[in-house]
Amino acid sequence: MREDRPVPSFLDAESWAFGYTVRSKSDGPVSFQSKAAQEANSRLGFYLFHDVCA
Repeated sequence: MREDRPVPSFLDAESWAFGYTVRSKSDGPVSFQSKAAQEANSRLGFYLFHDVCA
């Protein structure tokens, strides 16, 4: 999620939890795809990533 955009209504506090902020490629987990995140943010305004190692 971009910090300057509203959180989509389907992300409620009971079902989802904030994990961490990815500010650069080195901040993300090994399998994080920064290009996919940028494209999704451009088109949808958000990118959901599930870190299976967390």
